[in-house]
Amino acid sequence: MWETAYARLPATSHPHIAATAGLMAARMNHSAYPAALDMLLDSAATQLARPAQKPTPQSAQP
Repeated sequence: MWETAYARLPATSHPHIAATAGLMAARMNHSAYPAALDMLLDSAATQLARPAQKPTPQSAQP
């Protein structure tokens, strides 16, 4: 999508995309799903590794 769609957007209306389109096309030439899944799993593992916190009076209310 970066080469076929985003890179063709005009730099006048999308300067940040124009400035990074080449890099993004090179890095995003495959599905982002595996990277997104890895980030989700890493985040879940980090949260699970933290000690359980006692609920505060505010968080205990419905």
